Amino acid sequence: MGAGAWGTTLARLVARTEPVTLLCHSPETAARIAATGRNEARLPGVDLPDGLRATADRAAIGEARDLVIVAVPSAHVRSTMTTLAGVLPPSADVLSVVKGLERRTLLRMSEVIADAGGMAAERVAALSGPNLAAEVARNLPASAVVAARDIALAERIVKRVGRRRFGSTSTPTCWAWSLPGRSRTSSRSLPAPQTASALVTTARRDS
Repeated sequence: MGAGAWGTTLARLVARTEPVTLLCHSPETAARIAATGRNEARLPGVDLPDGLRATADRAAIGEARDLVIVAVPSAHVRSTMTTLAGVLPPSADVLSVVKGLERRTLLRMSEVIADAGGMAAERVAALSGPNLAAEVARNLPASAVVAARDIALAERIVKRVGRRRFGSTSTPTCWAWSLPGRSRTSSRSLPAPQTASALVTTARRDS
């Protein structure tokens, strides 16, 4: 969900080995991606796999078998999830790549997704860096953390997103992975609910 740089990058990673639907905000964006095999506006110069299908039809989210990635702007997370709550697959894992807190409630984006989507918070994981979407898309060395209350959920998502190009290990972490980098460094003294995480790393291929 979301055809920005991160949404497109993660869709590209998963689509290397299985079909993926990239839900776009506008039909025009979906049509351009379908016609060119690229998302030049957000990820210029990067070819997308044949297994990636771009669409603006929100009903397509119901076709997701077991993983939904939320990559929409933070200001639109609640409205998007409220609209899609009725079509979200009830058993799918959910991964948030959206940073920050909701201004009105101060909820983390993973909590907003669970609240507005009508799902248990244990179903939602969060991905954090340090990394840049453009670097990951170009297979440059990078790392990421997938944090969740359930370590099994975090590890399942690491396997789906990383595949052969990624290695993973589990480590303790805290809720601050859902915050922007500057906020994470200033929040280390705050109490945190128990969570678990999996560390994802990429390495440059030998030429």
